[in-house]
Amino acid sequence: MKNVLITNYVDILAPKVKVFSKSKRYVATGDVIKNKIISFSEFTFDSKPSRANIQAINGDILIAKMKDTNKVLLINKDNENNMYSTGFALFRIKDKNFIDPKYLYFWFLSNDFQTFKNKNSSGATQKAIRDQELKKSKIPFVSLAQQKKIVSILEKAEKLKEKRKEANKLTEEYLNSIFNEIYYNKNFEEIKLSDNKYFHIIMGQSPKGNSYNHVGEGTPFFQGKKEFRDKYPTVEQWTTKPSKMAQSNDILISVRAPVGATNLSNIDCCIGRGLAAIRCKKGIETDFVYSFLKVKKKEIENLGNGSTFKAITSKQLLDIKIPIPPNSSQKKFTEIVEKVEKIKENQKQSDKELNNLFNSLMQKAFRGELI
Repeated sequence: MKNVLITNYVDILAPKVKVFSKSKRYVATGDVIKNKIISFSEFTFDSKPSRANIQAINGDILIAKMKDTNKVLLINKDNENNMYSTGFALFRIKDKNFIDPKYLYFWFLSNDFQTFKNKNSSGATQKAIRDQELKKSKIPFVSLAQQKKIVSILEKAEKLKEKRKEANKLTEEYLNSIFNEIYYNKNFEEIKLSDNKYFHIIMGQSPKGNSYNHVGEGTPFFQGKKEFRDKYPTVEQWTTKPSKMAQSNDILISVRAPVGATNLSNIDCCIGRGLAAIRCKKGIETDFVYSFLKVKKKEIENLGNGSTFKAITSKQLLDIKIPIPPNSSQKKFTEIVEKVEKIKENQKQSDKELNNLFNSLMQKAFRGELI
């Protein structure tokens, strides 16, 4: 296996979209998650943004140019008629008798290529790699037959990752189905979080920036979801001038992007504007409300407003309704959620192991150690 200049076998094309009638789908870099197109916009030729200026064909490969952004698209017949953002670089194989498109796709995903891209990115605001730098990149070259063997192995590993994602999705669906089975059409009373009889709500407020520290001085301070872990947040900073306080066993909920994530506070703490605290009073179990909010996370997330950073208002939070089943039913549902959360933890560990396997296989593949 030898490393050769990528331009020996692949062209890096300049952006250009031909005039078209009616409208076309436009895919920006933000519309791609885990190498899949999850959303798009539609524009006519005259109304399209200037960045909508890449036209790809079946077999082309697009990579996001931004530093620390590993997004790669292998163009097929389903998505070749889209327009793409100039935030992508467009690669077209000169002769597919020498380079397999899927081999090139996996190479661009590899840590070795991404390290090269990040190292050679430049820019004052948002660092990205330029085409002239991409032309200096090299690709490990082997025969087409060997490429296809490598692709076959990596595809199997990729399919294992997809199956794990499907299992994770089924776990989430199971929780929702259990909730509906226990509570649907049971006519339990529903109360809003604004009901002072059952809840006390504290909207977060960030203290002055000069009061923050990372040496344990003052009060633990949670800014937002970034400190959240599986159930309890991790203290990463403190403040000497706390503003809004949450107590131990309060439910912490993210009210700014990403909206809806929850944790339980296991200490008295200050909360910033990205969080709210829900304190349950007599008549409703904290663990039940916490479990209910976890199951309803997607619905709460959809309440978020804002084109760039979604957030929910205090009124939207206070309007969320919580059912009040008998205590025995609350405890039953809480126990089920706790068991499922443990399953999800095991799945997360499995995810990590599969990702490590996939990355290890790619590393070996492009260093001549796989076949």
